[in-house]
Amino acid sequence: VLGEYPSTIDQPLGDDTSGGKWNLVGTPFRYDTAWADAQVIDTNGKVVTFNDTASDLIHDTAWRWNGSTYETLTLTSGNLSPFDGIWVYSKKAGTALRVPMSDAERTSSQ
Repeated sequence: VLGEYPSTIDQPLGDDTSGGKWNLVGTPFRYDTAWADAQVIDTNGKVVTFNDTASDLIHDTAWRWNGSTYETLTLTSGNLSPFDGIWVYSKKAGTALRVPMSDAERTSSQ
């Protein structure tokens, strides 16, 4: 099968009626993705980074269960492992999380 992967995956957070929701989101990629590279789509469809105002929309720390305890992913440390699931807290309704695909993933021939 020939084709091209999308370069990003947008995952809606919560619902459109209220903020303050926990969300279990995952990455479908076969390579690590830095949590700091994640972006947030605001209610107007604008892409914002954590350096902008994304921390007003979602918590900038994510949590992952490792089988015995929760680990944190922060903007300075933490990668989403292949097919990883993480907990993200959305502060505002109608936002989405965008996890960009790495160049290695997009150009892989596997």
